Amino acid sequence: MVFYSQVLGDWLEDSGWTSAIVQANVASTGTADSFIKASHVTKTRHAHQATTASLHTLLHKAYSEYTSEATAAGTGVLSLEMWCEIRSQESVQFSYWLKTLSQRSLCCCSSDLFGKATSNSTWNR
Repeated sequence: MVFYSQVLGDWLEDSGWTSAIVQANVASTGTADSFIKASHVTKTRHAHQATTASLHTLLHKAYSEYTSEATAAGTGVLSLEMWCEIRSQESVQFSYWLKTLSQRSLCCCSSDLFGKATSNSTWNR
């Protein structure tokens, strides 16, 4: 988990993520910086999970708005995957946050699986 947290921290370091976390009153500046540096594993994991959930929610909200507009205009509605691909080509920022969501989802799934595997292992007995 620490490795994934450090990789994600490096990925997010100059992205404005810490500013967004502070502005959203999720954490103080020092705490947000500690998430980037993976200083506290449990808190960092929680921050990554909260960010993943937020990005996922925002993605689906934007897609829902798109489908409503496309339906109202009488145009065909693209699949989520196709819409994401097109939006990524149109917007560097969209592409960045979509990649961030993908990495975070992988990290959260990996850390959950690792946590379950180690909690049932002989190491903890």
